[in-house]
Parts: sequence; structure tokens; C-alpha cells
Amino acid sequence: SGVSRDDVTVVTKLHPKNHGATTARRLIDESAQRFGGYVDVFLQHYLACWDGLCGKNWRNTVEGDWRDSWRAMEAAYDEGLVKAIGVSNVGPREVDELVKFARIKPHVVQAWMDPFHASVELRKTCEKHNI
Repeated sequence: SGVSRDDVTVVTKLHPKNHGATTARRLIDESAQRFGGYVDVFLQHYLACWDGLCGKNWRNTVEGDWRDSWRAMEAAYDEGLVKAIGVSNVGPREVDELVKFARIKPHVVQAWMDPFHASVELRKTCEKHNI
């Protein structure tokens, strides 16, 4: 394409139906290979499944939970396969829980914000944790 990988920021997400240490790690490895050996930002899209998001059978197919996936993300970060890790579509309570659990706290918390949806409490929580 003529564009250097260094000139592109790749952000990708793990769908919650793919939570679990083995599945998350496989998808991180595949993404890193697909995008030149690493991913700039790897996010958990949501921390939990529900029928409307993951399908009615998700309880029988999801390998683990967000904690298992986070450990896989921390390992990939340690190995240089991802440059930053984080979460998307979470609230303040989930950020607090993640920070307590994490060996490596999130570098990124992606959230929808506009003049009518300022997510003030989420922003305060991120500031409290220096995220």
C-alpha cells in the first residue's frame, strides 16, 4: 500500500464471546501477525456477555471471563505483541474492579462521549487511577 506500519495506529478489540486465556491469546497472536508483528492498542470490547450481544448459547461456548483475557493481554504486553491494553464500554465500577485486579492497569478506557454524554463519573474514575 506504500504506507509504513510505523505511520499507522492499529486498535483492535476482543469480543466478550471470545473471553478466556487461550482464546484471547490466540486472537492477540493472530492480530499481531496480521498487522506487522504487533498491535498498538488491544481492548476488551465489553467485560461481560449477555444474550443480545453474544447469542443465547454464550454460556456454553465462552471459555472464561474478562479476568482470564486480561491476564493474556498483560502477557502479550510484556512480550511486545501489544503496545497498550485497555477496555471499551465500561463504567466507573468496572474500571475500579479492573484496576484492583490488574498487574498492568489499563492504558486506555474507550468510551462514547459527546456534549450530551460527558461520562463525568467515568472520567473522574480514570483520573483517580491516572488512566
